[in-house]
Order: sequence, then structure tokens, then C-alpha cells
Amino acid sequence: MTNKLKNMRPEFLQTLSQIVVFVGIVLTAIGGYGHFHYGKKMGQKREVVIDSKLDSIPVSINSTSNQNTDKVLFAIKDVKQTVDEIASSDGSNIKEISYPRSGGFGINILDRKITRYIVGSYSMRVEVPKKQEVIVKVSGTNWVFPAFQSIPGWRDFDYEKEGTKTIRKFKTLRGGSLDFDIRFTAADEIELTVFENGSKEPSWKRTIIVVDK
Repeated sequence: MTNKLKNMRPEFLQTLSQIVVFVGIVLTAIGGYGHFHYGKKMGQKREVVIDSKLDSIPVSINSTSNQNTDKVLFAIKDVKQTVDEIASSDGSNIKEISYPRSGGFGINILDRKITRYIVGSYSMRVEVPKKQEVIVKVSGTNWVFPAFQSIPGWRDFDYEKEGTKTIRKFKTLRGGSLDFDIRFTAADEIELTVFENGSKEPSWKRTIIVVDK
């Protein structure tokens, strides 16, 4: 075995060391197969994607074959791309808190450029860097949200009633692109108050108008 290693080309040994490094990164990023990722078990598709890219590395490597070396390099590139996708899911690639125009459930109610809405379903979406957080306080009469959310990442707390108004706070549980299904059921004025990164004072607030269809 020692003689075989000595006969291998230096560039191949370097490539082999890169494989070891990237495999280590992948295992660290996903926390091991079958574990939980921020409270939600990682989808099987993501694990299969990683496995399939590692499987593309030739089982029997001929140290004199440029073709095999190319396959190894392509596999390394694909594994790195997969790691980047995982990293972006926890906010590692997000630079600052932002509020996109829309989300998976409709127009984003946190987009401050829009102030008028009609009765229907909407998103409450925010892009959060890793280790940062956002709290949104929603106050109004005619709004609801599904108890089960198809996209995890928010927790509701501090339920209050003030006359006919229902008041709740929603807190992000992790970094990443977080979306929430929220629905306006009738004409109303909804007050939104946003607290970023543990601030006791509102980072910003606004009132949105909801009208009947």
C-alpha cells in the first residue's frame, strides 16, 4: 500500500485530499444522516443529492488516467455546490435582514412599499442572516393563520385581546429565508410592529389597509 501511494502523481494526491476535506464539510453541515436540522428532519431528496454526487467519484482510480481525475474534480465541484445550498438555508449567505416583495403564499405583508391589500392569503416573509432574529407583532380584528405551517421557522407567542383586536407576536427561530402563511378575512386595518435583533424599541412599524374583494 505504501509503494502504491509513493507511485501516485502529486496532483492526484492533492485531489484526493480535497475530496476528504469536502466530505468532512458535507457531514458537518448536515449534522449526520437522520439527525434533525433546526427542528425539521432534512428531506431525503437533499441527502440523495449529496450521495449521488459522491457516487460519481470513480471507485477504481487509475493514477495515470486524466479522465478519472476530471471526474473527481467535477464531483468535488458538485459537492461544494450542495454544501453552499445547505449553508444558505441557515442564513450563512445572507448579509442583512430584508423583506422580499413576495413569498410562497402571496405578496409579503412586510414589504413596506405596499400598504393596501384585499381579503385573501399572504406571506409574512423575511430573509434573516445566521444568528440574527426578527419579531413581528401583528394587531388587528380580521386576520387568521393556519396552526400548522408548511414552512417551519416561526414561533407565535404573547397572545392578547384588546377589544375586538387580536394581538400576537411571531419570532424567527433560525436564520434563512423564512415564510409564514397569514390570511385577511375581512376589511380591516392591521398594525405591524417589527423588532430586529432583540431591540426593545420597534425597528419599524406601519399600518396596512385591507379591503373586501
